[in-house]
Amino acid sequence: MGISGFFYSCDLLNLGDDNKVTGNTDPSETLGAVGNWWKASATGYPAATLLITDNVDGVVTASLSYNGKTFQYQASVTSDGIFDYVYSNGDTRKPFTLVRFDAKVGDKWEYKTGSKKVVREVVRKSETDDTPYGLFMVKTIDVEETIPEGVWHR
Repeated sequence: MGISGFFYSCDLLNLGDDNKVTGNTDPSETLGAVGNWWKASATGYPAATLLITDNVDGVVTASLSYNGKTFQYQASVTSDGIFDYVYSNGDTRKPFTLVRFDAKVGDKWEYKTGSKKVVREVVRKSETDDTPYGLFMVKTIDVEETIPEGVWHR
């Protein structure tokens, strides 16, 4: 996870319909309820904890705690998926699809930043409840993000 710089220009920004926020934003019907939390792990970020601290019309603020530091992120959490604002530096008019819950292996989402593209691709999707989550077993979707050299994080 990270936050990158962004150059704003109509010619440089091409989000497409794949990055449009869709779905119900009611936190009682989505994963976006204040207080929801997850243990997260990614390359370079083992044993991180993500906690939703605020939800205003489906735009959540989440705190990511890792290695004694806490970082704030915003995302839209809907009944259709999760759409973040990391690459737009928090500009909620420019979402980037993190995951769509109806995604299939091979689905990709791209976000253009300057002349470079960040790509997210579904690399695995459970067909059965195979991942422990508290007392439950749940299905998961694994999304791999490829960040090209030169896209920086603040």
